[in-house]
Amino acid sequence: MLRLRMRVKYIAVILVAGLLLSICSSCTIRAKTVFIPPKTPVILRQDVKNVDLWVLDEKTGMLLESKGNLYRGQHVISFDISELGTEVKK
Repeated sequence: MLRLRMRVKYIAVILVAGLLLSICSSCTIRAKTVFIPPKTPVILRQDVKNVDLWVLDEKTGMLLESKGNLYRGQHVISFDISELGTEVKK
């Protein structure tokens, strides 16, 4: 009888500890996702390395594929390439 009570207490402690751990971790680890409407400018909070970019060539007016780094504090805006009315060169 004593062993049964100890086992039940042990199982209860493990369940409560697991429940508390799952509640605490879900509050602090999960990132929140926020929808940003198109054409809304944002400012970067941290550096982003090796990003695929479209760069407008001012001489030809074409968009060129490129890679680059974006740095903290830069303003970034999203848009649809088809709205620019320029050709894309790969």
